[in-house]
Amino acid sequence: MLYAANTTGLIDDIYEAGADPANWLSTMRKIGDAVHGVDAVLGGMTMGHVPLFVAPRTDPHMVRLYAEHYHERNPMPLALQKQMHGRAVVDADLADLRQFHRSEFYNDWCLPQGHLAGVGMKIRTTGGWEAILMISSRREIEAETLGILEQLAPHLTRALRINQILRENHARTLGVFSALDQTDRAVFLVSANQTCEPANELAQAMVSAPDGLILRNGRLQCPSQGDTNALQRAIFQCSRGQGAKTGASLSVARQGSPLPLQIFVVPLPAGGVTSEGRRCDIMLVVTDPEITIARKIGQLRQQYGLTPAEAEVLRELAFGGDREEIARRLGISLATVRTQLTSIFDKSGLRRQTDIVRLLMAPH
Repeated sequence: MLYAANTTGLIDDIYEAGADPANWLSTMRKIGDAVHGVDAVLGGMTMGHVPLFVAPRTDPHMVRLYAEHYHERNPMPLALQKQMHGRAVVDADLADLRQFHRSEFYNDWCLPQGHLAGVGMKIRTTGGWEAILMISSRREIEAETLGILEQLAPHLTRALRINQILRENHARTLGVFSALDQTDRAVFLVSANQTCEPANELAQAMVSAPDGLILRNGRLQCPSQGDTNALQRAIFQCSRGQGAKTGASLSVARQGSPLPLQIFVVPLPAGGVTSEGRRCDIMLVVTDPEITIARKIGQLRQQYGLTPAEAEVLRELAFGGDREEIARRLGISLATVRTQLTSIFDKSGLRRQTDIVRLLMAPH
């Protein structure tokens, strides 16, 4: 995987911040260091209209000036709203740099801090709000930086969603998880004795599926024994405060799909209560990318008027492979796949297969 050596530790840090928002400060510092930035800033708004603004290396006085005066003079966040979620975009593609370098914001706020260049990325979260990650640098942004940020994007999305789950339920009274039945996340609660219980309808459906997770004797298992061992080890370490400080993440292979499930093991420091009244100390948040893809394809069909055949090609694109492989899996000719892709490009306005795949794999 591209940039895996650069991002493995960062992904763990991101999920630690997902379980405990206080860790966003250290996580942003590490992301900034990984891409040689002056600062890495995460900003947005929570569902409860609580501002999210994490700028670990920006002077508090400058943060206050930005909030009170310069925010409305910064063209970058507004320009980012027109970009795709999870796509890192350099400042030159967001604004006219000659004009920007003459602006009050650049000369009075950016220059004194060494913010000479930058890159931004829009991050979809939940509840209709979005976050923005901005990296400032003293030198031109490199292509490797863009790759690292885009690889981190889905993990940032999921960590922010975990923040929201914990906030919505105050990490204490988890009986309101029925609200999660309208989301694409399965939630399981793990009691102090390590028994696991589905907390919403999607979780119940997942353990009932032939190639999904297995709930046996109160313990959650995976189709692969190796994945089962990894999951049980993560739960055990999380319950003992071992391993990652505030949780762990792992991918679980499936027998009937090339797309693995993503499981996030999150400790509940204040504890919670299952539907049967048992105390729970751990929450498992499971993301099924096929559900996300199916939902996204339905949205694109309605938005762009795609045909059922074109929707099938979209689905196969998400599963990977070149055009010849897609044609083989669908049992159609290569020429037909090319024609349908051309039609998809014309209707959607997209021009690259990578843009389509990124759109389909966006977490929401």
